[in-house]
Amino acid sequence: ANCSRLTLQPKDYKCCNFGVRSQGQGAPAMQQEGQCSMHAKDAQRAAVKVCAAAADAPSTSGRAIPIDTATVRRVKLRTQKNCELAVSVYPMFAYNALGGGGWATVTDEGQGIVRVQFDADGLVIPPLCWKTASIFGVPIPPPLNIAIKPQRLEGTMNTITGEVNLNFDAEFEFTAGPLYKAPPLVVKTLLTTGTTQGRFRKATGSPVVNGVGKLVGAATVEKTGDAFMDTFLMLPTDALAIMVADFAFE
Repeated sequence: ANCSRLTLQPKDYKCCNFGVRSQGQGAPAMQQEGQCSMHAKDAQRAAVKVCAAAADAPSTSGRAIPIDTATVRRVKLRTQKNCELAVSVYPMFAYNALGGGGWATVTDEGQGIVRVQFDADGLVIPPLCWKTASIFGVPIPPPLNIAIKPQRLEGTMNTITGEVNLNFDAEFEFTAGPLYKAPPLVVKTLLTTGTTQGRFRKATGSPVVNGVGKLVGAATVEKTGDAFMDTFLMLPTDALAIMVADFAFE
């Protein structure tokens, strides 16, 4: 705030003719100003309070995520179409996760950092199927379907730098039509805008800027106990997720 512009105006005090000169409206200006000295002091004190309040108000300028962390209460995550998934030594899946997401509560932790906790029951992540996933531009065969069941998604967001770190737990349920259903693959990872690395792959995310960021996470997938699945995926092995998402605060 530019406090130098805060000035006392005649209209602010109707009880006297403040600052009125020889216009037939009362005593000379100097006398009237003396009569209003109390009001002038009040106005000066009020101006100081306004300046102090402006100085104390949190500034969002220059922040990667320009929000007032003290007043924001929730955030909506929306996954985008240009995501990727990989498991073991197999090629990366191009994954269209458009339409997924959910709401999280937001808690101010100070220093521009907020903690977010998503409602796992309300999180929606589209399954990998012939409509959403492909390898080298070829959709995966229609009988195959991998449903993603989130168990936990929570962590912190730095509104100054745009850095995000979210703990993500989920079960991946692999089915091939009605004939085959494997035990769920349990995945626990840190989705981060920084760098993640497993045995086979490494990826780097990007901070949230203008509401959009890229989160990456590597995880070790343990054996399921199903002979076919454990052999096919060479479990235990690595998995990598690359998620592009936008965040809308309110």
